[in-house]
Amino acid sequence: LDNFFADAGFEIRYGGRRMQQWDLFIVAFKQKKSEEDAKKIAFPFL
Repeated sequence: LDNFFADAGFEIRYGGRRMQQWDLFIVAFKQKKSEEDAKKIAFPFL
């Protein structure tokens, strides 16, 4: 999944799986962001 987003031009990607819901999530950005910023944005979805 991560490779597909990278191939589509997304510069930074952060995601994973939520154990209690048994699903995957990914937050991706085409503009440059720090990994810390991506984690802050993704946190509500964890």
